[in-house]
Amino acid sequence: RETTNYSQALTIFFNNQDPILRDKSIRQGIAYALKDKTFGYQRALGPISSTSWAYNPLVKLYEYDAQKASTLIKGGLPDKSQVLNLELATIPQYLSIAEEIKGQLDPNLINLTIRVVTSKPDSYQLYLTLFESGADPDQYVFWHSSHGVSNISRANSERLDKNLEDGRRTIDQTERKKIYNDFQRTFAEELPALFLFYPKYYNLARREAIFDIITPETAL
Repeated sequence: RETTNYSQALTIFFNNQDPILRDKSIRQGIAYALKDKTFGYQRALGPISSTSWAYNPLVKLYEYDAQKASTLIKGGLPDKSQVLNLELATIPQYLSIAEEIKGQLDPNLINLTIRVVTSKPDSYQLYLTLFESGADPDQYVFWHSSHGVSNISRANSERLDKNLEDGRRTIDQTERKKIYNDFQRTFAEELPALFLFYPKYYNLARREAIFDIITPETAL
């Protein structure tokens, strides 16, 4: 049985403190440069699950646009003729997706090197891994500039900080929905990370009747 897990999303985390990736236009350019962000699965648009009461689908989508990608990336580089050299770290489980990402990118614009790691590296530019959101839309620990280890992207945005702080100041759900709607719009604009898709899992049921029929004598 096939099940989509909406509490998780495969995500490219940008190191927002990296000398190159601290420029928002570079991060946005990379998002526009990726031809397909679904890889055959259901697209995730941001850090709040599409099944959450606070979910806002009306955010910037970064559909593939080669011209926008080139304009943003070249505009952010000191040498306009320079190719953007980046390293993407990931664990073995997501290596095939990392290779697909590399294959989608125009090598004349972005030269991507893949590094396989066993856990979150201390130093990285891009990190492909699974993000797990909680049932509540409060994402303070993941994106607020005051957090260290849990702020994987090392995001440092005053606008995001304010959204995250405001979301904790009220328990009124209507007001919180407004705040987190704005948080998701701000997140898509600031783009500390690029969300790709929700993973699928497969449950294999054991069928005893079939196992009884296939004896060692008849099995191939």
